Amino acid sequence: MVMLALVLAACSGTPPEMPPPPPTSAAFREDTVLLYWLPYDNDLGHAAGPVLEGLRQATQDGRVQIAAQVDTPGTVGMQRVAFRDGRGLEEPVPDAEDSAGLATLQAFLDWAAVRYEARHYAVFVLDHGGDLPRLARDDRPTFLQQPGPSATWLSTTELAAAVAAFRAQEPGEVEALVMQVCGKASVAAAWEVRHAARSTLASQLPLGAPNTYYPALATLPDDWDGADLLGVLTTAEAPSMYATWSCVDNRALDALPGALASLTDIPPDPAWLDGPLAPLTWTYAGDAWTDLSALARIAGAAPLERTLDALSCGRVANPAAPPLPTDGFADPTALGGLSVYLPPADGMPADHAAQALFRDTHLGPWLEALVRPPPPPGPGAG
Repeated sequence: MVMLALVLAACSGTPPEMPPPPPTSAAFREDTVLLYWLPYDNDLGHAAGPVLEGLRQATQDGRVQIAAQVDTPGTVGMQRVAFRDGRGLEEPVPDAEDSAGLATLQAFLDWAAVRYEARHYAVFVLDHGGDLPRLARDDRPTFLQQPGPSATWLSTTELAAAVAAFRAQEPGEVEALVMQVCGKASVAAAWEVRHAARSTLASQLPLGAPNTYYPALATLPDDWDGADLLGVLTTAEAPSMYATWSCVDNRALDALPGALASLTDIPPDPAWLDGPLAPLTWTYAGDAWTDLSALARIAGAAPLERTLDALSCGRVANPAAPPLPTDGFADPTALGGLSVYLPPADGMPADHAAQALFRDTHLGPWLEALVRPPPPPGPGAG
């Protein structure tokens, strides 16, 4: 907390004017506003200071405004900072204790909806990635609680609901939802959050922290979109900080269920997992993953391959990626942009099966059949 306070004091300067009253017309007061959610009440608390300083630098020329809400170990509640013209205005949010809670995130976005009326928004969520339905871990959802099994996670379903509600009340557009956490460029996550923004940016593999691209946010063009943001995240980032980034055009996702049917109509062959998919399969946060484009190609599901190409608004692989905290290593340059979850042989956990993708398609049972071991040979076989 001392480090965070020093950073905020250094970047405060002359505070900007207080926010104007709620808008009364459709005129935009700002061009670009970027909203950062930093639930760092865990072992990433050290990253808060460098991230906030980078965000402050991004606003120095006045082209973008940025608001961040951050949680760090040993603090009461969270801290909210609004950056403009290289200065930061800080305010405490003492009742925001659980930074992985839906209500806490919603309150931040509601505050932003009153303070700003921008033409272009992006919402960023930083922190740890978790298993399939989870991200953003708060180790101490109550003040001075010891880390342990009572840690809380934000779900992708909750994230989608909060950002979609913010998008619905804004006259401008949420150009991108950026899940700046490990391993969230999956087809299930993309489907879950598809209504939250025009595009979704995420990585198939782990990311580093605190990242270095932040000052380059000032270089976004006037009419930027998710593809432009992807370019900033990758060209201005240190090579040690990422292996892959993907951009999904959410407007193209309507074609996904029909395209997935071209895969699920094909009988799955468990031999694919030990054969051509083996180099492209890994485990992170207890879940197994493979590359969806590779699976479609191996299965011969050409319509799915075409749809995955059509919904991509960009994919960048870092050939110099650092060693990754995954069980098994996937070559970043061989990945297609979206991962697919591989359930355990005894079936998909209920909270994983509850993801919208598995309710809206036949992919879940098909994947369970893919990973199911073949029955032992009957008597006299061989």
